[in-house]
Amino acid sequence: MSIVELTSHPFQRFDLAANPDWRGIAIDTADDAFFEDKTRALEVAFKQALDRGGLLGFIHIYIRVTSDLLRRSRNKSVMRSLLKDALFRLVNYYIFVRRRTRPYLAEGGSAYTWQIESHLLAKAQAAAAQQERDNETARDYDLDRDPELQAWVMKNVHPIVQGYVGSPVIKPWAHIRYADADRHGADWAPIYRGHPFAYFHLDEMLYSIPLIIYLNDVEETTGAFSYVEGSDKIKQNWVLRAFHQAVCHGQRIQTHDESDRKKIGSLPSVFRGGDLVGSFTGPEPFSHFNVVRVTGPAGTALISDGFQLVHAGGHPKVGTRNALFIAFRYPLKRIGDVVGRAVAAYWEWRVGQVSS
Repeated sequence: MSIVELTSHPFQRFDLAANPDWRGIAIDTADDAFFEDKTRALEVAFKQALDRGGLLGFIHIYIRVTSDLLRRSRNKSVMRSLLKDALFRLVNYYIFVRRRTRPYLAEGGSAYTWQIESHLLAKAQAAAAQQERDNETARDYDLDRDPELQAWVMKNVHPIVQGYVGSPVIKPWAHIRYADADRHGADWAPIYRGHPFAYFHLDEMLYSIPLIIYLNDVEETTGAFSYVEGSDKIKQNWVLRAFHQAVCHGQRIQTHDESDRKKIGSLPSVFRGGDLVGSFTGPEPFSHFNVVRVTGPAGTALISDGFQLVHAGGHPKVGTRNALFIAFRYPLKRIGDVVGRAVAAYWEWRVGQVSS
């Protein structure tokens, strides 16, 4: 078995040994087949749980299968942390997917877009101008002091999000992001050292459904939000996604320096990945898709499902981009986090007999 047999998603199939961006990084393949076989069993069990219900049954299978993975692992401390974190995420996936009303947010295309009237932007633009003078890259924005814009969001955006997640969606919050090529470009330049798609990623949070509003005119070179059209419609392997997130978010092992790449190279194949998908795939998969660059005047707005849609943006090559990000609050997320932590703690207790 191989990763190719575990998923057909082109942004989950990471063959680092064949990726020139990873040249010189040793890839340890000794346990790949064993971990891939066990991951297949977990994915089958998780899909059955999603289709029929039965989180408890999946948890018992996860305990049994991951105990085998722990016994096989040569670094049990790291593997224990990865498997515990992955289960927390799988519990959240289960709760979210079982409640949502359809498999993807945007039924036509991959994003919803609007052109917001200029008078609704005035207060946010004034706040962005002050933020730019202060050279602060991110700052909270109080929507309660901008009731007209808040009313527009609740009328036009809230029903779309509510209709997708299938659980309560409550009061929005907001922040402004400011990026300037001259002032901040050195911060993100290393990300693009390999190829122009290296920053394309998936968001960590299931409920990452922000409304993005441009507060100034945005062109391709000035930080346009970009996305891989249709990538939100491709089925992913949930267990692989949880494993990858456990690496890049749980253990905070990224790809920007050689020491982290060596850590990733030492892991079994099912853990050699992360949400910064462009840094793992290289540029090749992007040539098979339409990469949409969202450009337009101030007031251009869009919403997409960042957890499922491969996307990037916010790094101007020249000039400045100011954008207002508005997101909702989701009570079910808090419930999922509590349940996920409890299940992960139970798993840790049950596998405690596996030697460290």
